[in-house]
Amino acid sequence: MLVQSVDRLNTINIGLMLISLLAAFVLPFEVFLFSYAVLGPAHYLTEIPWLYRKNFFTQKKWDIWIIGILSVLIAAGAFSGFLTGIQISRSIAFTFITAGILTWVDQLLKRIVGIVIGAVIACFAFTDQSMSVYFGILLPTMIHVFVFTGLFIVYGSLKSKSLSGALSVVFYVCCGVLSMVLPPIGAYLPSEGVLANLQSFSSTHEALAIFLNTLDPSVDENIFFGSTGWKLMRLVAFSYTYHYLNWFSKTSIIGWHHLPRYGWVALSVSCVGAVALYAIDYQLGLQVLFMLSFLHVFLELPLNFHSISGIGKIIQAKYSRRTTP
Repeated sequence: MLVQSVDRLNTINIGLMLISLLAAFVLPFEVFLFSYAVLGPAHYLTEIPWLYRKNFFTQKKWDIWIIGILSVLIAAGAFSGFLTGIQISRSIAFTFITAGILTWVDQLLKRIVGIVIGAVIACFAFTDQSMSVYFGILLPTMIHVFVFTGLFIVYGSLKSKSLSGALSVVFYVCCGVLSMVLPPIGAYLPSEGVLANLQSFSSTHEALAIFLNTLDPSVDENIFFGSTGWKLMRLVAFSYTYHYLNWFSKTSIIGWHHLPRYGWVALSVSCVGAVALYAIDYQLGLQVLFMLSFLHVFLELPLNFHSISGIGKIIQAKYSRRTTP
């Protein structure tokens, strides 16, 4: 029965991958903006309470307060312009390292030493432009929605030991590759309104282009135009859309059926209100929900580290069995 349930969930997710990919191929710009404005708020508002019920996957109850406060300070500094780009990158790197320490290390002295070392690394190691790109822009965006989602899929596949799980990993990788390899379908330019709303995400698009070494932003006047711009947008649209749909597919994990009536009312009103803000003025929606979207990325870090350690333990256990005489 459990195997059938796992196979069914994997099959559903493979279907969601294909739907996300097809939508990203047809209207990459519009699909991304729609997913971010409609599916995104529902994701934040349902995942954070679920993480709360799971004690945010940290070892001690107060651990998440450290991560949460750091992320709020970074978001406030970035939103107000108080922090520069490199300062934001260093702060994000420090928070990332701290979250890993709080997830994996239990002893207080080791935690303190690790956090101090993390502060030194963040201050002196993350100094060049590439590190600024990786941690300041890509970690809260594409690494969060594409890489960490991929790790969840791998972890689930290893735990279930099912063929459908392995196929879901293959499909996920193929979808990402196809987004960047296949030529654009047709040719159209998004409307002026769509392009205006996309400008808020231009730093992510540019950072991804630099990381993948696909174009030179100093040469291309608009990184959303051209074949390369399309491919990048397809990858972004697929990643965000599937990241959200993957979360909503986990009905048994989220426990929708356990949510009381007042919970459904509060969730519905909050989601409708968030979407209404985007509908009235997309930039207004981004500004109002910026803190929530930024916060949920960092509140999820312990879960990300839990998945990484889980993958490592399963691989280590398999290797140990093979080498044991």
